[in-house]
Amino acid sequence: MKRRSVHRMRMKRQANYVRFMRASALTAVTGIALAGAVLALIMIYDAPGLRIAHIYVRGCEAGIAEDVLVKAEPYRGKNIVAADLRSLRSLIERNAWIERAVIRRQYPDTLSIAVSVRSARAVIELDEPYLVDERGTVFTGAQGRYTDLPVLCGLTRADFEKDPAAAETMIHDGLQIIAALRTHALPLDDHVRITCSRELGYTLQTQPDGPEIYLGFDNYQYKLAALPRMLADLRSRGLSARSIYLHSQERAFVRLSDQDAARPSRAGRATGADLHT
Repeated sequence: MKRRSVHRMRMKRQANYVRFMRASALTAVTGIALAGAVLALIMIYDAPGLRIAHIYVRGCEAGIAEDVLVKAEPYRGKNIVAADLRSLRSLIERNAWIERAVIRRQYPDTLSIAVSVRSARAVIELDEPYLVDERGTVFTGAQGRYTDLPVLCGLTRADFEKDPAAAETMIHDGLQIIAALRTHALPLDDHVRITCSRELGYTLQTQPDGPEIYLGFDNYQYKLAALPRMLADLRSRGLSARSIYLHSQERAFVRLSDQDAARPSRAGRATGADLHT
């Protein structure tokens, strides 16, 4: 009985010793691996061949590319592995014209920066003129330089504060009208003014002395499809319109200019007339 107990104690001590040796070996291997990893990282971070030497920008015009390069210049000479590209992207995207920046490491020493630039589609008159991009985002001041863009009127800053969803919808509808004007080869410059109203919908004026064109709230593409033919029909009759109410693609009510409405030879058109296409 005693011999059996002694044998069990010896086996237990041997098992404990084996577990201890295995744990010690595992700890030693882990320590060596960590030390090797730290040494490798130090060697990588200090490697002269991994310092950023080239920065390329694409996807934008020269002026914006220059701004991007100015912001990226402090990264030149830094280790390409350790460079904080998230911070650089955030810095680049502070430029109102840049919608998104994608930065990639091209080992061993190059940063490639691709930017998506906003495209101005209209000027919106708030307390001062601002630019609107193709997504309907108001992104920067117009500063009086963009005379080749149509102008959206009728909204104020208070509209964005009180009901931002409704204000954004009105901008998107205005952009639909602009797209329809482009489709039907109608003029697109600062003489095109699109006024939005919660009560009356959208009113379009194509030139300083041109007619006011009432579009209402919907079917802008179809209504404007008929406009070139209507204007051509008026010109062929020697008439000019003061206002046009586009009820649909097939029918509109035209209010003639004062001088045409006063002509005795134009009976039936003193105040207005239906024009069919």
